Amino acid sequence: MPGINSQKDTKAILLNVAEQLFLSKGYERVRIREITDQAAVNVAAINYHFGGKNNLYRAVLQRRFRDIVRHKTDRINQVIHNSSAPPDLAKIIDAYVRSFFDDILDPIDQKRLLAMIYQEMSPDAVATDLVASELALPISKCLREAILLALPQLSEHHAAFCASSITGQVLHFIYMREGIRTQTAPEDENDFIEIIIKHITEFSLRGIGSNDHEQTI
Repeated sequence: MPGINSQKDTKAILLNVAEQLFLSKGYERVRIREITDQAAVNVAAINYHFGGKNNLYRAVLQRRFRDIVRHKTDRINQVIHNSSAPPDLAKIIDAYVRSFFDDILDPIDQKRLLAMIYQEMSPDAVATDLVASELALPISKCLREAILLALPQLSEHHAAFCASSITGQVLHFIYMREGIRTQTAPEDENDFIEIIIKHITEFSLRGIGSNDHEQTI
């Protein structure tokens, strides 16, 4: 079935090329002709496989989001499955935070991906629904459930706030990485990452374990 394989190859090539272009230039600045020229395919291929640039962009984000979710939930579930009951909350948070730093993207592309995600939260967004349904909600649900396994006495809504807070901290440290690094001046990149992971884990544990958390919600 060479025809089917060829179609699959073309679709995969378009996704790979488009992802790199969207990461480096953003959605608005990428032209359809630019994608097809780099992919060495006919312009009509985008309409045939995706129905236009908008849907191609959504397909790129959806693929990337699902990879991110799979990676992060696997790291959390691995801790749970390898722990006695209840699982160690510190290990859950450490594994989750660490998953952001062993991403296959290099630091520049990682920052660009964050910028794309932030853009999709704006009024001019193309795929706001995907950020919620394919990225934020699945990750938040997995982390929230893991927190409740470790601390079943917490309420559902407090665990949800804690999960969102942990994610917010990680995204801040990644996006502001270079500025924060100039303040701490670590000698080694890996040492700097370990400092970040340790800080977020310890800070989050203190916040989750505070006695007055129910009064602050």
